[in-house]
Amino acid sequence: MLLTSVHSLEVWTKFICLRDLSEIRNTYVGYKLYEKRGILK
Repeated sequence: MLLTSVHSLEVWTKFICLRDLSEIRNTYVGYKLYEKRGILK
C-alpha cells in the first residue's frame, strides 16, 4: 500500500512539474512574440 502511494506521489510530482514547465515556456514564448511585435517596450 505504501509503495503504491509513493509511486502515485512521484507520478503527480512529475505531472505537476511538467505542467508548470510548459506554462512557464508558453509564457516566455508569448512574451517573446509580443516583444517582436513591439507591443512590449
